[in-house]
Amino acid sequence: MTEYEKAEAGLLYDAHFDPQVDQGRRRSQELNFEYNALSVIYLEKRQQFFKKLLLF
Repeated sequence: MTEYEKAEAGLLYDAHFDPQVDQGRRRSQELNFEYNALSVIYLEKRQQFFKKLLLF
């Protein structure tokens, strides 16, 4: 079972061992950084980022 499969199954996994898990973690960090940098006046843009983060 790969580390990604363990993560999907809700089991303990090593996020730095499997490139697929690591890629997802890094993508999530990037999107969170961009989301947090947006001003609150850009509500629609913030909602788009939030959807990207949850639906990747």
